[in-house]
Amino acid sequence: MLVIPNIVTYQDVRRLSKSILQEICINLSLTNEGSQSELAEKVWIKVRGDQQLQKDAFESYKDHVLAGKTSVSWFEFINSSNISGLKEHIIEESIGNPFNNVLNFAPEDIDSSPLLISAANGDEEGEYYLRYVFKSGTYSDFDGVDLTVRSRTSLATVYVNEKKGILEVRSNPSHANKIAVNLARLLKQQISLTHKDILAPFGHNTERMADALGGKLIDATGVPQLLLEELTEAQAEALVSVLSAIDQFLKDDGNEQLEECLRSARETFGEELLNLPFVAIVLSGMSRVGLGVDGRDLRGTPLYDILAPHLQHQGGYIHFDVEEDNLKQSYTIQVGTKSNSIYFATPATENVIKKIRESIIIQ
Repeated sequence: MLVIPNIVTYQDVRRLSKSILQEICINLSLTNEGSQSELAEKVWIKVRGDQQLQKDAFESYKDHVLAGKTSVSWFEFINSSNISGLKEHIIEESIGNPFNNVLNFAPEDIDSSPLLISAANGDEEGEYYLRYVFKSGTYSDFDGVDLTVRSRTSLATVYVNEKKGILEVRSNPSHANKIAVNLARLLKQQISLTHKDILAPFGHNTERMADALGGKLIDATGVPQLLLEELTEAQAEALVSVLSAIDQFLKDDGNEQLEECLRSARETFGEELLNLPFVAIVLSGMSRVGLGVDGRDLRGTPLYDILAPHLQHQGGYIHFDVEEDNLKQSYTIQVGTKSNSIYFATPATENVIKKIRESIIIQ
């Protein structure tokens, strides 16, 4: 039976930090000098094909090897939250048992459809990890004379917890759906599968998600609630005139010009627009608004507080702390409203992903 260190690939090793790779090299009696990529290559050459060496190398770092900088999406079955028995279906439908052996495929057998290559149980009952490989695109290789188009192969990790009904895909959001569908077919429920709306429990408000994580909202984007198309040309011109007059007033104290411009705009805007805050009218000319701060919460800053009520949330960045090994570690995630995913801008661990899962997914 494979364990997590046995389903680690070269791509996973390359993503480990240099400090971790140096520690692994020392544990394997390898020199710990060289660049990050050189260290990863040393480790992989040493452990490849040897399950015991893989355990020796990665057991102490299994909280890192399948996490890192990644996008995470969650899926659910509309007609049932019960996914018990999925593991047995996986074993039955696979060419070989991926929980016992890493399945090798020839390059020509790998295409854009995900192929399951290995699997391993987690620490909890009913918890396991699946590794998929697929072609995700192409790239050009130019040698000075010839241009060769080659395929780009990607890996994805799926975390499953049958007892809690969790189906979690760690991959680019554009690939996550087809990986989840591939799994759902094993239960004959692919039609009922849906992306879990990660912001729904928070009223589609990123601020509330930040509160649930005990974190800070450090960057936010939004779209105006009032669209410019709702303004007439005369109203739009009046808006520009007011802004220009304010700018001029600040330069040379043109009080009369500002008053005249405001009176004219008041007549042009009409009663309906005058019932709206001027800030909302100004924002209507923008397709997207982004605000960010460094090292503190965006909320409470004057500009954000005056603009936020007139914007529809479109995601943002959240900074939060997690205690690991009795040390407080800081992490930053990007919340994607359109992709319904979380991207870890700083390398994550299993413990950090678990915190996200328990705070915003398991209700």
